[in-house]
Amino acid sequence: MKYNWNEETVQHFKFESFYEGREKIEQRIKEFVEIDCIPEDGETEEDLVDDLIDAVYNDTEVMGETCRNGKDWNKCQCC
Repeated sequence: MKYNWNEETVQHFKFESFYEGREKIEQRIKEFVEIDCIPEDGETEEDLVDDLIDAVYNDTEVMGETCRNGKDWNKCQCC
């Protein structure tokens, strides 16, 4: 993660990710960036989207939780 996201924004999408599939969350992140973010100094919206997705999914450690398909949440590739 190379951008400093508002922690409430990251937590919002992490929370939603417990109830919606990854594809839907990624779409919502893309919409959020398009509407609410302004790229600066050579940044692109794609850079911001990728970084926020990384902040939501790759920094998430959920101990003992499983995804909706019963797999370890931290290793899930299906949700």
